[in-house]
Amino acid sequence: MNRVRLNVKTRDPIVDRLEKPPCGICKRQISNYTCPNCNVPYCSITCFKSEAHAECSESFYRKEIEDEIRTAPNTSSEERKKMMEMLRRFEEESQENEGILEEEDEEGEGENDDLARKLEGVNLDEADSNALWALLSPSRREAFLKAMKDPESELAQQLLASEELHRNLHKPWWESPSLDEETLEQTSEYGKPPKTMAIPENLILVAVKAPIIYNITALFVAYAYVTRRLSISPLSSLGPKDSDHTDALELLSRTVPFLIDRKSTLIYRSVDDLVTATWANFEAISDTATNESFSLLLSDAWTLIRPNPVAVISESDASSSASDKAILAISDILHLFESAPKLKHVVHKLNFYSAHVVGQDTQILKAVAEEARITALKMKNEVMKEKEAEL
Repeated sequence: MNRVRLNVKTRDPIVDRLEKPPCGICKRQISNYTCPNCNVPYCSITCFKSEAHAECSESFYRKEIEDEIRTAPNTSSEERKKMMEMLRRFEEESQENEGILEEEDEEGEGENDDLARKLEGVNLDEADSNALWALLSPSRREAFLKAMKDPESELAQQLLASEELHRNLHKPWWESPSLDEETLEQTSEYGKPPKTMAIPENLILVAVKAPIIYNITALFVAYAYVTRRLSISPLSSLGPKDSDHTDALELLSRTVPFLIDRKSTLIYRSVDDLVTATWANFEAISDTATNESFSLLLSDAWTLIRPNPVAVISESDASSSASDKAILAISDILHLFESAPKLKHVVHKLNFYSAHVVGQDTQILKAVAEEARITALKMKNEVMKEKEAEL
């Protein structure tokens, strides 16, 4: 075994790659992975989830979702209520649309029992995910999992249209027409902006010279991704005991690993550079990156990094900046990491990033923001062409 490991380490990576079999699904690319179920070699998550491999991929993702629901002992009370609301709506939709589910009858127990009756005696503050999951019959669990796998499906949209869920899910704070707190108090549609960090003025002259503006843009792409995936804004509203707190830290760490690595010397030189790297990181965490999703995230990054058309800058306050949204985004990430004692070095790095943004020439910020916007538009156009080709 040791000899095998030694041989692997000393092989020429180019030769090693050429000896890999071609993708068994698209037949075009060199395979990088093997399906654990049918052992077919495949090159990417796109091929894994393709229609030609649907029998394996659907069962895989169904098991992943089911395991996630079953093995979540730390789910908070609020999250249980969200899930419960979705299950309740699912039950109602199932009864109203008989065509959605094929009714079964197992051991004389019908599946049309009212979920509200099943909830009698269930304490939502103490019940774990297993108890909630057990309330659904097998066929309805199957339909529920399919709906959650495809958020664009009609059933998923009906479930997610719940008023209670809507009250608990916030759009990203940077999408709000106004960041004024009094205005935001009147609506719960958007998350509240995070508290602005204290920017170390002594770092500005040093930080502005570092070529890290595209790294910061990549960080904003990752930040937008985590915010949208968890539907939590701002992320710093999560406490250390919240289950999503760990998820937010892990997703950010894996999407932009240079943020966590103390010795990282990675420098992105363009938006294309950061897109290529971040796309690969998304696939590494079993998340499918698409032109459509990346276009949205780049648009978010454009919103965050572009300078304000008009800014009132105070000489006595370094945090007063033409790039207030960029500073707020970095502040939100910093406050999140401040509650993770073992990651204090990330806080120092974020202080450096904020100093870089504050000291940066607004023309450079505009140019990088415009580069992100143009790349986002190109990706969006690709999506439109793909949809037209399908018609």
